[in-house]
Amino acid sequence: MVVARGCLRRIFIQFVPPPGREQIIEGIRRTLKPGGTLILQGYTPKQIEFATGGPSNPANLYTEADLRNWFGDWNIVHLSEHDSVINEGAHHHGLSALIDLVAIKPAA
Repeated sequence: MVVARGCLRRIFIQFVPPPGREQIIEGIRRTLKPGGTLILQGYTPKQIEFATGGPSNPANLYTEADLRNWFGDWNIVHLSEHDSVINEGAHHHGLSALIDLVAIKPAA
């Protein structure tokens, strides 16, 4: 899930294959206003072990290295991997391996 401050939008990209995901990330980088805040939450590869929802393809999961590669030139306010219990319906329920990112796009 991706949320951008100012114009709240939820974008689910976890099932987009890596080449398409790269295009979406570039679109986020290009279109978020300078000074805007990006909030992203996704599953880490450890999620496959939990089997409590999310993609089953490891290529569709996020790592800290991915997020630093995509947004490392922004001001990363928060970047954390954690295991948390979620209850978001029958297909996303139970202990989950998550990663959170909050980053601010540099001013122009």
